Amino acid sequence: ATGALKPLQIPQNLYYHPVLTTKVDLSTNLNKNENAISVSAFFKKPDGSFDEERFMNMDINAFATDETPLNASSYNEVRLTLDKDGKKEVITFKYGQGGEEALEFRTLNDLKKLLQDKAGLDLEVGKDLDGKVGEKVSLALRNNSYKNLNLEIGGSLFEKLGFKGKNDYFSSGVGANFNANKAYEPNAIVQHKGVVFLHTGELGKSEDPFMDKENWKILDSSGLNVWTDNATYLEGDVVSYEGKIYRRTNQAGNNPISEGNWEELGDMATALPPVYEQGTTYAVGDIVSYEGRLYRKLIDSGSSDPKLDKIGWQEIHGDSFHSEFIQMPSYQTNVEIYDESGKKFLIQSRYFMTSSGNPLASPPTGEQWEVRSAIFDQQGEIMISPDYVTHSITFDSEGKPQAEPVELAFGDKKVMYNIAGTQDKPSSNFVYRNSEIIDKDQDGRSEGHLRDVRIDKDGIIFLAFDNGAYEPMGRVGIAAFVNDQGLKKVGGNLFEMTEMVVNGDSHTISGRPILGWEGLKLKFGSVLYKHLETSNVDVGNALTELIVMQRGYSMNAKAFTTGDDLVKEALNLKR
Repeated sequence: ATGALKPLQIPQNLYYHPVLTTKVDLSTNLNKNENAISVSAFFKKPDGSFDEERFMNMDINAFATDETPLNASSYNEVRLTLDKDGKKEVITFKYGQGGEEALEFRTLNDLKKLLQDKAGLDLEVGKDLDGKVGEKVSLALRNNSYKNLNLEIGGSLFEKLGFKGKNDYFSSGVGANFNANKAYEPNAIVQHKGVVFLHTGELGKSEDPFMDKENWKILDSSGLNVWTDNATYLEGDVVSYEGKIYRRTNQAGNNPISEGNWEELGDMATALPPVYEQGTTYAVGDIVSYEGRLYRKLIDSGSSDPKLDKIGWQEIHGDSFHSEFIQMPSYQTNVEIYDESGKKFLIQSRYFMTSSGNPLASPPTGEQWEVRSAIFDQQGEIMISPDYVTHSITFDSEGKPQAEPVELAFGDKKVMYNIAGTQDKPSSNFVYRNSEIIDKDQDGRSEGHLRDVRIDKDGIIFLAFDNGAYEPMGRVGIAAFVNDQGLKKVGGNLFEMTEMVVNGDSHTISGRPILGWEGLKLKFGSVLYKHLETSNVDVGNALTELIVMQRGYSMNAKAFTTGDDLVKEALNLKR
């Protein structure tokens, strides 16, 4: 850098001292259409249990099935078709921002509430016989109401989840149809003409629950058809109208309720089995809902836990539909770092997409990934950090990444870790490119030994080490002369400046040397490293001149020969 010219010597056993890593920048492409894994990897708590609450409150559009994102913005419909005595009622919910009033949902809990309120169905996380969520997680759509349904499910989003099919007798398992010849115990539940009744009397036979109001109580009448003026009703048909229950009397017809031939039976009612509350005393026959299952109290009254008390409670097995296994996009990166001695370690990061973004929201939301990072040994098996550090990266509508650097504990030191990208290459979320590490930059190095010497076009001499380090150590001395023909050749590719005296003054014939450097760049020309210079001779001209010279030489030789013969002839005349 000083411009001083002197010989350089490069030792063959040159050693690069290891450098502790204190800063890492990582640029990664995250493709949400790849690497879908079971949601259990993300929602598993430290104690090994499944975080059901967080799972149910996650945006549905962050999930995938069969390694394909749900894409709920396009596949957005959930459809239920209920057959009520031959009359079909279609209930449709959609993925969106409108909320419950608009029959729209964003999370599984939102959808669960709509299903409960509008159809009496329950959406739960599937569990094994021990009541635990397995490594592969699915959803269960259960009939946890009091009534049996004639149900068909479909819609683009439900079908993507794997929910589709029809069940003409989608039973809750709570009660059967009313039988006048059967004796019913207290708290028995029956279904009669689309209405669910609770037996409030003593053990014994009973009349029609609509007539025997002393021994029967209406629990749920949401299964009734609403009266319409374009239908003909037979004697005994039951309908709902303006919050009341009516039964057709006398004869068939379709006249309005207010014109007679209709008997009011009571108020409409909608009910679901209550959720079990710890410490509450339940009577024999009581039914409760507990973690997505229904239980009936047996033997004696009490407040025992239905899951633990197998004698005091009976689990009710109703019908259910089950989804595909639920997944979510993910990716894992491993970046090597080094301690003071040059030993290698790994920064391991697990990326999980928690939101696919919604540009139509107010304000618009971007694609977001939650990241869990920690430092491991070189094999990635033993965690060196005390625990995972949780951070996130978000991409706006233009794909620009936003991520705050985090500190990772590295022994008694710290590593500043930035996943937003390197200086030249930011992280991205391109779906047309594989999930991969694009670029990485860190200030640490392992130990290294000299591997090669290289010279760039500006003549800078670089030393390449086997640890990847590439360090400049000097440059080739280059000079130019005003009159390079004034240099004297002294052999060995060396030239020497010479002087001449003009009018008593001494002058350098070639002129003083002009250094070829201007800062770190060459002012003229470039250096070609490991190149062999080819001949600069014009072969055609050289051969032509050689022939001319040869012919000239031959001509002169003939002249000398002829002259010599003439001299000899003259000498012979004298003799």
